[in-house]
Amino acid sequence: MIDLESCNDTVLARQQHLQHIGFRNGLGEGIQDFPEQSCFPSESNFDVLNGVSYDKGCYLGQELTMRTKTLGQTRKRLVPCILTAPDGGSLLPFIDRMEANHPVFLDTGKTIGRMRSFTKLSDTEVGALVLLRLEHLQSKLHASMDGDDQHVTVQPIIPAWWPETLLT
Repeated sequence: MIDLESCNDTVLARQQHLQHIGFRNGLGEGIQDFPEQSCFPSESNFDVLNGVSYDKGCYLGQELTMRTKTLGQTRKRLVPCILTAPDGGSLLPFIDRMEANHPVFLDTGKTIGRMRSFTKLSDTEVGALVLLRLEHLQSKLHASMDGDDQHVTVQPIIPAWWPETLLT
C-alpha cells in the first residue's frame, strides 16, 4: 500500500528544492516573476538564456527588444537577493505581510527595484527575486512594510552563470 502522506511530503520537498535552485540562479517562474504587460525579455534574463531570437522577424515587441539589444541598455534585471532582519530575528512575520511588487530602496529612500517572488531559505533568511537596477548591485539595499519602521536588509547575489558583460 502506498503511503500518500509520505508521497506528498516527497513531492513538496522536490518542489522546494527546485524553487531554491531557480532562486539561486535568478530564474523566475510564473506570473509573479513575469507579470503580464510589464515584463521585458531582457529584464527577465531571457536574452542571456538564448530565449530571445534576434534573427526571427515579426513578433510582438520585436522593435523594442532589438532596440534594447542594439543600444545595450538593459538597466534592470531579475536578480536573486537574500533578505535578512537587521537584528538577526525571524523574517516569517515580515514575509507573511509582503507581496509581489513590494519596493526595494536605497538608504536615501529612493526606490530602485521591485520584489517579484519569495522562497523561504531558513527562519532568518528569505530568498527573493527582485527586478533591480543594475547600477545598485553593490549598494546597501532595504525593504520595509508600509507604516513599519523595521527595515529588512536586501543583499543581491550575482548568479555564477551571468556573463561579465551584464555587470559592466
